[in-house]
Amino acid sequence: MRSSAPLPARAWWLVLLLTWPIAAVLQAAPPSKPGQDVRTPDEIAKWMPLIERLASRPAIYSKFTEKRWFPFRLGPVKLEGEMRFSKATGLSLHYTEPIERTVIIDSEGLLLRDGKGHQKVGPSDGRISQIADAMLAVMQFNVKHLLQYFSLRADRAGDDWRFDLVPRESTQRTMLHRITIFGNGARITHLIFEHSPHERVEVFISRTSTLASFSASDRKEFFR
Repeated sequence: MRSSAPLPARAWWLVLLLTWPIAAVLQAAPPSKPGQDVRTPDEIAKWMPLIERLASRPAIYSKFTEKRWFPFRLGPVKLEGEMRFSKATGLSLHYTEPIERTVIIDSEGLLLRDGKGHQKVGPSDGRISQIADAMLAVMQFNVKHLLQYFSLRADRAGDDWRFDLVPRESTQRTMLHRITIFGNGARITHLIFEHSPHERVEVFISRTSTLASFSASDRKEFFR
């Protein structure tokens, strides 16, 4: 595959805001407001069974529809794609509509690949690396890293639950005000990335499959 010069740091802040989703179609009625702060050992222990179930998920493949809301548009911009994630390979978002491209976030950082195989790497900027690390912590449900990067509030209603994550670093909050994760049982059902009251990204998944691992061809095509 062909590579080109790194994207400017400012461009990667936008890439992160607009291209980091994983979720599933909202099928239940999770809590409608943020829950209690999760800070003390007792509060963390209360949520550990659920967090451990989420953290133990194998490789995941999903189809998703993404909606991006902007203050200068009456309706959302709609995108379609596929999501692949595992702890071994990282996160791959393969957008198929309206333009084909793949966004990869892994332990090495960020990589953007277009439909022709041309690539752009993220800048060697400490703030960008920190954001990428924080996003992987969210996907992996690593509670130690989550509490390092975010303040956490949580609530549940039966099998439905909600996590609200607010970045601790002011540099992160300039890009991302809050991440809200909705779920049912061990499934993530809806995820919202909020930049402001009028600017957010929501993703809904139509189908999810779990795999032991990704094939060699998938790793080559959709990961670094």
